[in-house]
Amino acid sequence: MAVVYDQDAETVKLYVNDQVYEEQGRLGSGWEDAYIGKSPSYGAHFSGSIDEVRIYNYALTQSEIKALYAGGTTPSATASPTPSTQPTPALPSRGLVVYYPFDGDARDYSGNGNDGSNYGATFVSGISGGRALQFDGKDDYVSALVNINPDVMPQMTMIAWVRADDDSGTIISHDNGGYDDMIAQ
Repeated sequence: MAVVYDQDAETVKLYVNDQVYEEQGRLGSGWEDAYIGKSPSYGAHFSGSIDEVRIYNYALTQSEIKALYAGGTTPSATASPTPSTQPTPALPSRGLVVYYPFDGDARDYSGNGNDGSNYGATFVSGISGGRALQFDGKDDYVSALVNINPDVMPQMTMIAWVRADDDSGTIISHDNGGYDDMIAQ
């Protein structure tokens, strides 16, 4: 799944597998941290697996998103990552703000130092032979030190591999009181 936001064009595009949905609108400001697996204001915890989270500071093109979906740019993961080995974020790397492969930790492998903190999510098998984080839908989440407010990033793309256990919950959010600042299902 990918969400592409462009504040100037006032558009939000949602890519789910091969489907593209486009809406008009503007995102409001929110917390300076991003949350994966919950909304910081409303809970709305996610139940299922999340893997390969990437946030870019520009609107990726449809062809760039398709390349990521196709796996042609997915880094090869190791079953037992070591602190000295970093997964390569692969192309597209321009504008990459954060990359969480969740292959045994919540570190940011983009090189920008936006490490996350895991609060209760467990590691399970993920895509490309790596690991993913499993969220219980009750209280698990990752807090990420990255500001995705539209005044900081007027264009952005958020990408994640998602396997949901149900049809509710928040995938990525920085919401501080209005539901306009999150990717939820």
